[in-house]
Amino acid sequence: MSTHVLQLMRKGCTMLQNVRLLKWCRYYGIFAGWNLLHGFPGETTEDYRRQLDVLKRITHLQPPEVGTRVQLDRFAPYYTEQSRFPIDEIRPLAGYRYIYPSGVDLDKIANFFDCRMNDTVPEESHRETLEWVDIWRRRWSSERPDSLIYWRTPEALFIEAKRGETRRKYIIDGPTALTYEYCSETMRTVAQVRRHLQFHARHDEFDDSEISELLEDLCCKGLMLSEAGRYLSLAVPKSPSWFSANYGVDIPAAVAGRPRFVMAKGGSAWSPNKSRRRRAVSRSKYSRSGWLRRTSTRASER
Repeated sequence: MSTHVLQLMRKGCTMLQNVRLLKWCRYYGIFAGWNLLHGFPGETTEDYRRQLDVLKRITHLQPPEVGTRVQLDRFAPYYTEQSRFPIDEIRPLAGYRYIYPSGVDLDKIANFFDCRMNDTVPEESHRETLEWVDIWRRRWSSERPDSLIYWRTPEALFIEAKRGETRRKYIIDGPTALTYEYCSETMRTVAQVRRHLQFHARHDEFDDSEISELLEDLCCKGLMLSEAGRYLSLAVPKSPSWFSANYGVDIPAAVAGRPRFVMAKGGSAWSPNKSRRRRAVSRSKYSRSGWLRRTSTRASER
């Protein structure tokens, strides 16, 4: 859950993409088996400090199966391109000696290896993260796991957060609600949010600094995550009809990989229901003056 560490692993994805995957797996009831790895040359303590902050915000999503140091496997880049990485003392796992006769060249047949990876952070740096993963897994398997859900009404959008013993409810409306739901499907930039608000709320313009302030406030409340100027809402839609309401596609078809989308020019998805939904958005209640102040989140703790 660190983009820099994922780059060191050559995963080809980012932290936000991984969180988005877990979020929609949670929504559709799909099991996501994944591990939290560390011990990569080039990693930093800052990588894992930020990662821990992310992990504490997504306990309503499926936890990793295990948190552990990376293992060297045959055919992995760390093995096939050993000269490019600060890795030495490569040797087959000790257990192979008890399986094969002494005359077998274990270096040629082994698939798993021990090694020393240099330029890594001390193992102690991962202690707090591994302890948190244990807490997360216990909560997840309890009778009342953590949850972060939202639902909407014609007047407002409601968010309910349960993390451990802490419960909070948020009520947001106006452009704030439009922004939060727009960032629910996938990550959005400030510019994308501004265009979305201008289209739906019919304002001539929104100030990027005000939008950034709003998005950062939602991040501080633990309701969104951000990275590299992109924002993702963390709450999972409560209603199973969310996808159908937004895209005119029923859930079974979407899960089966057969969404009835028409791909418009530029790769954007379109459905007949989407245009009707846009026309149905009420624009009369949005006014330019003081929109940020009036649409700030209201939280109550029980």
